[in-house]
Amino acid sequence: MELSLEQVTEVTHGTLTIDSAGASVVRGVSIDTRTLSPGELYVAIRGENHDGHLFVENAQAAGATGALVERRGALNVPESFPTVVVEDTHQALIELAIAHREKLTDKTAGVTGSAGKTAVKEMTRHLLDSSGVNVHASAGNLNNLFGLPLSLLRMDKQAQYGIFELGISTQGEMKRLAPILRPLVGAITNVSESHLESLGSLAGVRSEKLIMLESLQSLGGAVVNGADAELVSGAKAICDNVLTFGVSDSGGARQVKYDTVASDVTIDSATGHVSFTFEGQRISLPAFGEEQVGNALCAITICRALGAKIEMKSL
Repeated sequence: MELSLEQVTEVTHGTLTIDSAGASVVRGVSIDTRTLSPGELYVAIRGENHDGHLFVENAQAAGATGALVERRGALNVPESFPTVVVEDTHQALIELAIAHREKLTDKTAGVTGSAGKTAVKEMTRHLLDSSGVNVHASAGNLNNLFGLPLSLLRMDKQAQYGIFELGISTQGEMKRLAPILRPLVGAITNVSESHLESLGSLAGVRSEKLIMLESLQSLGGAVVNGADAELVSGAKAICDNVLTFGVSDSGGARQVKYDTVASDVTIDSATGHVSFTFEGQRISLPAFGEEQVGNALCAITICRALGAKIEMKSL
């Protein structure tokens, strides 16, 4: 991203403390002075255990262009150091991300689920990158209400595709998270009994994950684990375009048809790596565990839903 401090002030509905910052350009955003790079805007987040306002002086010393704060008084920085004062710095961070989102490609995917989010995100990134396109993927596990805005703000306008994780742990979190991204494709890897202390039940987890699909772009679609019938039906109740993925159970009594399907899953006894057959090709993954097959199928389906041409051998 690249904005003037005046533009930051306009987007966040804040107040710029000095008038001579017209030439100051923000070339990134940070909420941690330990990793802040010169030219970035420092956002002072006030949390339960730490107050980022105590580190504004460190941000200035690290070369920050300015700081986004909730209060100017008592900051141990000179008057010449520009600050943008807002009511809520976390909300202002989100507003900056949403504004930046408008400048980016529509071809973005959001990946959520109880497990496999990072693996699917990285497999999708690898498939797209191997096809020769410019792709941005969220770093590490930057997937919550702090991480997702930061990930979006780090995405270059030249990127042709964007792949982001969305992680939740409490009820109502997805309702705030998904509209920040507004993906073209929303993928749900699986649903299991995680975060039951706040989401209550497996049905509660599933319902919270499905909320992401309410924020899809108008021509967007969903990618869901076809083995979860309730997840599929829930997705179809929200979205007209739903693609499923799964492993064929050729010997099972209940046959389920998937849009993206693998068969003949095997695990190498020497390496532990998993292999499977997909559309006539034998694919070996440099990964352990049968669950990686589902992750690979999810990644393949995301790429196809985004309209990207990929080669399976790049997995």
